[in-house]
Amino acid sequence: MNARFAFVFALAAACGSSNNNTSPDGGGPTITPSVSIAEPSVAFLGRTLDVHLAGYGTMWTDATTVDFGAGVTVMKVTAASDTGLTATINVANTAAEGPRDITVKDGNTTETYKASFTVRSPLTLGMIQGTFAQGSLSVLHVDDADHDNPFDSTQAGGGFSAVTYPNLNVQQGGGIGANTSSVSPFGADFLMFVDVLAPAQKNDLTILSGPLSSTTSFVAPGALNVQARMPIDLAMGDTTGMVTTPYDSTLYSFAPDTALTVHELALSTTSTDQNASPLVALLPKSGKWSDLTTTMDTTAPYIFSTKSGDPMYLVYWDGGGVANYSFKISRKSTAVTGAMEAEDNGTQAKANTLATLPVLVQNADLKMGTADQDWYKVVVSASDFAANKHIHVTTFGASPEQAVDVLQLTGGTNTTSINTPTGPLDNDAGVDIVDTLPAAGTYYIQIALSQGGLFGPPDPATSAYNLFVRLEP
Repeated sequence: MNARFAFVFALAAACGSSNNNTSPDGGGPTITPSVSIAEPSVAFLGRTLDVHLAGYGTMWTDATTVDFGAGVTVMKVTAASDTGLTATINVANTAAEGPRDITVKDGNTTETYKASFTVRSPLTLGMIQGTFAQGSLSVLHVDDADHDNPFDSTQAGGGFSAVTYPNLNVQQGGGIGANTSSVSPFGADFLMFVDVLAPAQKNDLTILSGPLSSTTSFVAPGALNVQARMPIDLAMGDTTGMVTTPYDSTLYSFAPDTALTVHELALSTTSTDQNASPLVALLPKSGKWSDLTTTMDTTAPYIFSTKSGDPMYLVYWDGGGVANYSFKISRKSTAVTGAMEAEDNGTQAKANTLATLPVLVQNADLKMGTADQDWYKVVVSASDFAANKHIHVTTFGASPEQAVDVLQLTGGTNTTSINTPTGPLDNDAGVDIVDTLPAAGTYYIQIALSQGGLFGPPDPATSAYNLFVRLEP
């Protein structure tokens, strides 16, 4: 027993030194037993602790019972004296928060200590920055009010990889997810994700701290209130929006054409703030962040192909917290001729002819671990050349994270490249080349895998690609 609790019990003993409920001569007033002290008087959800009670005029024993109300289980009661009890309790995560009575029963005697004990969440939530609604990103700061159980701020990563906090995680549910941004012993920041189809309701926030073998839970019941919202239709052409508050988000949706089409999405903003970090996230029909298709910024358009016609969702968000600027999302679709790679097209002499432009070569493949190349040829007519058309070649992934990253364009028998990129030019590690043509005639497209880079050769999964070729003014 520490000094503080010893003092509590000593005080209680002094106040109740007479064990009789009448005055010494038997004719005085009756002493009414009562509870005078509860220490500690606050308990956090999900915790087990000892609560020390001091009484006046009581005759407590180990058989005395203590009741803290629903959601609080009394595991053990120990009488330190006639006027001192220790109750070991467990507070459920689902216990109602707020003040409550302590009821002590000893035989036929009941003592009630009114509104003397408080149950509360161990978390104190700051204001969520951003729109916490269906199909959103936002930022949340949380403080740990339970100083007996600091957050586990263990770090991993660093160097060339991002710093992570593996021992502090938000338990996901209700269409809500979170990434941990930073952790200190008594505070943490999270990037929050809400799925497009998440129920519009209040959800508990549960944080698990510590290694898997020994975690401590921190629960804030009903703290995450998902707001309902309808997506804005993303029509063809340009759609403009406005960022009015930091970390706000805007939700859009569109249904791709069911015909064989290549879709292009591009983003631009009016912000000149160096801290601005504009971002568009593309989600499939599930609307789930765990199924994220891609993210795009202002550096390059995103090009993809699908024939499903299933709705897709876009979420615009500025991760830098910059506000008071406008943005534009441009949507373009191009009907294409479908084509497949025909092996062997590993040399210029065996190049596949792409006869009808625009054309989409689907699910082509480069053989890993070899010097495999793929060659294609395009004939530019005199009229197209006279119209000053450019050849535009783009590779993009046949599935997530699959794309080539070296492409070379040559004209006629000339082996000098018109354009040879040195590495990925965005579009999910694919390349995007627009070039002026020196003359009408036959042009060859040569595709090969990168042979290296800062992090070595490409992953074996990156051998598949789609090839989109068109002539543009």
